Amino acid sequence: MKRKLLLTSTLLISLLLCAASGWFLFQNWDSYQILLAEQLPPALTTAVSASLPTAVFPDTSTLPQPQPITPHWQTHSHSERIQAIAPSASLVWLGTSGGLVVLDPATGKTAHFFPEHGLPANNITAVKIAPDTAVWVATADGGVGRYDGHLWTRYTMAHGLPSDNVRDLALTASGDVWAATSQGLAHLQPALAPDEWTSYTSANTLLKLPHDNLTALTAVGSGLWLGSQEGLFFRDNSDNWHSFSTA
Repeated sequence: MKRKLLLTSTLLISLLLCAASGWFLFQNWDSYQILLAEQLPPALTTAVSASLPTAVFPDTSTLPQPQPITPHWQTHSHSERIQAIAPSASLVWLGTSGGLVVLDPATGKTAHFFPEHGLPANNITAVKIAPDTAVWVATADGGVGRYDGHLWTRYTMAHGLPSDNVRDLALTASGDVWAATSQGLAHLQPALAPDEWTSYTSANTLLKLPHDNLTALTAVGSGLWLGSQEGLFFRDNSDNWHSFSTA
């Protein structure tokens, strides 16, 4: 025997969104920005959207607008674990274990980038803002990404990175990009070869770089400081390498 259930609009919306997302339960509408699954019928999507409080869809006109490039995929990820912070002119870019978050401190509103928007991977290990305002991100398993305000460019081992496990990035005033990875150091000169990274490993530097497993990186003038699981190194502008003990 079939039974009919009468549901309140709020409960109906909750159930529909849970079905669409798979596992989200929204209890406080003011705390979430809802992304409806594209697979929902247009009439049903319109009806649900129209029934939601306006706070669910805040005005984010001052924020970047992530545009899906794989519209049939939708990421549901927890982004409370912040692993990198990079302030820009009026925004703060947050690298998390669950995607890239952009915060407008003036309003408290956020925008979220996931792989379906072109982000190389969700686990962000570093975020840097370039002199040309482009946003560079390092990821734990997807290489490096560059966001120009509209589109993402992804760099992986296919472009010369020694590993797609990138721990840190350093940008120079001239626009060069350095990447510290689990298998060595990588250098990109966008003005000369925008898609080709040069890698430095203990093998191809004849042990000038003593260890490949790099964990941190910062550029000072034309030199580089590198942290690794085996100590601290400095590379000067003449390609001389120096090791320092922290014991």
